[in-house]
Amino acid sequence: MRDKILFLSTAFLFFLYSLPLALTSEQLAEKIEANYRSFEDISMEFIQLIESPVFSDTQKVWGKMYLKNPDRFKIQTEGEVITTNGETLWVFSEKNKQVRKSLIDQSKRIFKPNQYLYNFRENYLPELSKEQKIENTWFYVLTLSPRKNQEKEEEKDQLFVNDLTLWVDKKSFLVRKLKYQDLNDNLVSFIFSKIKTNSKIKDSEFIFNTPKGIEIVDLTE
Repeated sequence: MRDKILFLSTAFLFFLYSLPLALTSEQLAEKIEANYRSFEDISMEFIQLIESPVFSDTQKVWGKMYLKNPDRFKIQTEGEVITTNGETLWVFSEKNKQVRKSLIDQSKRIFKPNQYLYNFRENYLPELSKEQKIENTWFYVLTLSPRKNQEKEEEKDQLFVNDLTLWVDKKSFLVRKLKYQDLNDNLVSFIFSKIKTNSKIKDSEFIFNTPKGIEIVDLTE
């Protein structure tokens, strides 16, 4: 009888130690950042949903997004392109027949996706709020809130994104959905699909070549 109890106790302990350890919020955040930093580049399609106090209905936009480590990105929708080579930012509007050119470091009020995938822990405190199953896929739901650092109060006030939520695929550690509220009180969601990594995207993809007949507003001078 004693041997049987000992065997059951040993088996139970083995079972406990064989269970996967739950990730802490900080560990999950580190893993997501490390995952994205390991890719040379990423491309994906997205649906963007925008709820704004300016209009009553939710706006729905389809587009493509390209990211290249560490600071290049391109967001392309019908009639609009936002792209940067890491130094210069171009914002093109087909409707206005205009492209605004500025320095990326001086462009505060714009969504920069790299900041919220590659290096979000610098300005935001991560918290694993729950795990959620959507259409047979399990996700970590990670919320990000501005860090309360007295030395960075001025920088915190300048953050374009106040609160952010990431839906992270538990298997791939890729963000499949991103939702945030900006300084203009817009509630914006990106739903990502057809994610491809390490596709050897050229640096020239992130430089905007101005078509003929388009006005250039140069704010770099």
